[in-house]
Amino acid sequence: MPTTANPSLERRTLILFTVRLAAVAGLVAAVVLFVNAAKRAGLIPLSPATQPPHHWHRHSRSFWSSA
Repeated sequence: MPTTANPSLERRTLILFTVRLAAVAGLVAAVVLFVNAAKRAGLIPLSPATQPPHHWHRHSRSFWSSA
């Protein structure tokens, strides 16, 4: 059975991967919020490229409304 020469290196790699994944997720969230704010402020025109797919749009009944 092969053994790892440096188990702390594997742990460090896992921690760095987790930190980088969280950083990328945070940046993506920041971009989405920034674009949404710019659209609401009228800085970015509404176009198909900046709109979610049609099936994401809210309909007359929402999740929170009573049936």
